[in-house]
Amino acid sequence: MTDEKQKQAIRNSFTDYLMANGLRRTAERYEILEAFISASSHLTLAQLSAGFSSSAFRISRATLYNTLELLVRAGLIRCHRFEDRPTEYECVVPGQQHVHLVCGVCGTVREVRDATLTAQLAQRRFTGFHPDHFEVTVYGTCSRCQRRRRRAASAK
Repeated sequence: MTDEKQKQAIRNSFTDYLMANGLRRTAERYEILEAFISASSHLTLAQLSAGFSSSAFRISRATLYNTLELLVRAGLIRCHRFEDRPTEYECVVPGQQHVHLVCGVCGTVREVRDATLTAQLAQRRFTGFHPDHFEVTVYGTCSRCQRRRRRAASAK
């Protein structure tokens, strides 16, 4: 995420959420949010923990768990569970929907934007239900693993 206005809007949303729910605005919570705002990909709990243990800013594992839960409830990050991989989290950027492509062989997760699919899902109406957001995950085999399989098959 590069747009400073978007980043500030996310920070402001977090402040608003904390204040509306009578929760403390701690430096630790904002540091965890900043990790997501500046991340270029999904983050796992282990990656977050390692990032903070190697920095001057120490954050306990309990604070990480509690803040992740808080950020999910606030709608600022999303939690993903791709098959048997560790749980991954990503920052929610309004207006930037994407599809996750997950390779069942190597486990690589790739994000792609599909304006047509996004528009179709955004316009879709459901009887007695109002969607807040949607997630699309497509499982298959990435091109790299397909090439490896073809090479292995041709070597036989």
